[in-house]
Amino acid sequence: LTLAIQISAVEVGLNYDRECNNGRCTLTFYTYQKYYQDKGLWKQIDENFNTQNCKGYNYCVDENLYQFYVSSNTLLPNTTVNYNSFVIGLSSLAGKNTLNKNLQISGSVATYKDILPGISITYQYLPHMIKQNIVIDTNTSILSQITQGVNTIPLLFQLDNSYQYSTSNKGISMNKGSNTISQILPIIIYDSESNFIGQFNYNILTLGNNQYLQVDIPISNFTNPSIIYP
Repeated sequence: LTLAIQISAVEVGLNYDRECNNGRCTLTFYTYQKYYQDKGLWKQIDENFNTQNCKGYNYCVDENLYQFYVSSNTLLPNTTVNYNSFVIGLSSLAGKNTLNKNLQISGSVATYKDILPGISITYQYLPHMIKQNIVIDTNTSILSQITQGVNTIPLLFQLDNSYQYSTSNKGISMNKGSNTISQILPIIIYDSESNFIGQFNYNILTLGNNQYLQVDIPISNFTNPSIIYP
């Protein structure tokens, strides 16, 4: 929505800006948050990865409402929210702990291509959250290996031991004392046409000294004739 109206000042807000020229101003509203305040100054949210100020990681988004860091030597990205940093990432898939780390960057999307043949992870930086996708090509030969004789494919995500975790129908909360630092929204599955299929079952468990999130993918999701596969 663009409105041309006579106003005398130039300003920006969470989801609008206005640009004035010769006394005539264009006021533009956005359907998303475009600006944020940093030490009292408005800045435009930049969702693209860069290589500056990445604290030992290869790529990062180092400003905005939260910061996100990824590296080509680990599948455990770092997120910082209000100076609280945490590391959460995929530890194993179907019991396989040796996963490839071929990191590719395109704008606001970081992709670990083919962690196993035909299986990739993407992280998309959005103004208020990271959207993580695990993309499974049903034509990959490894799928028949990891689904043989089982009803589900287990995914194991390592959690940051510095925090406590609780589950509800709203997802998983990461807590520090009485404060909620961040949240993992309900984990869903959808096909290549973005049709919603269902939600995953998941639980928090402790193995040795570490906490993990286990997500079980039903094998039936790969054999349903009504699903459009990648």
